[in-house]
Amino acid sequence: MFELNERNKRALIILVSFLVPFIIIYFIYLPYVENKVILNKKIRTKKKHFEEMLSLEKQFKRYKKSSKTKQISKNIDFSLYTFLYNLSGKSGIKENISYIKPSNFVDKERGVKGTLVEIEFKKVSMNLFTNLLYEIENSGKGLFIKKMSIIKSGSKSGNINIIMHVESIDV
Repeated sequence: MFELNERNKRALIILVSFLVPFIIIYFIYLPYVENKVILNKKIRTKKKHFEEMLSLEKQFKRYKKSSKTKQISKNIDFSLYTFLYNLSGKSGIKENISYIKPSNFVDKERGVKGTLVEIEFKKVSMNLFTNLLYEIENSGKGLFIKKMSIIKSGSKSGNINIIMHVESIDV
């Protein structure tokens, strides 16, 4: 088809000998190297995320273990009703109990079940009631005062009426 003289053939061979390596480098080698760099960056970030997940898992296990040890002090035969009744006697306000109403609950939102005791005290001094609150909070049984209503009893007596809900989560 084309008849090329010797000079044009040499020029064409030189052009092709420069053009072919350039095409190979530009279209094959450089994209390969760029992809390798990108993949190495992704691998480093994934490793970093994985190590962070492992440290978070260890931290979670420590918190879970410490929360279990806090709740272990509540034995199998633990009754919140009996505990509060006995604690009221220990605090000196057992005779002021108007009523105690225990109930069980399942909280699907938090994924827990437990016991709730509503207890009402009539004409209790603030000092004795503070002792009861201190004993509940420091019992180590994992108890929570969920709700409390305090009303002054009479105009001059200095006593109060209390309705409170105490909650215990079952392990």
